[in-house]
Amino acid sequence: MFGRKRIEQTEIQRDQAIAEGSGKNIFTIGIYHGVEWPQYNALVKDTPIETIINLVQERALKDGMWCIEMDLVGDNEEIMRKMMRYVSDVDNIKRNYDYQIEQESGVTVDFMCRDLANGSRWAR
Repeated sequence: MFGRKRIEQTEIQRDQAIAEGSGKNIFTIGIYHGVEWPQYNALVKDTPIETIINLVQERALKDGMWCIEMDLVGDNEEIMRKMMRYVSDVDNIKRNYDYQIEQESGVTVDFMCRDLANGSRWAR
């Protein structure tokens, strides 16, 4: 009896964590709200590439592990880890950076993280 109540409470807490984080996770499919952290809202064109690399890699690890820990990947943990590797890859980050600069799109570091995450879905 007490065990079931504890499990229900754990499930409620998990569901709340998913609801709070799902729209801000770069790997979440669907509506993306982004994050409000100043370093991620900086424009790519105004941010040194070394800083962007660090921020993107940090975000890929944090968001990917959040998906795994929230059990949102089911039996596809290796696919999530592959996506994390793609987004964290320095060559992929530099390629996306060059594209954003060439397009003069005025995107944020947060947008670039999401763009790489979306691209990882089609990477081999």
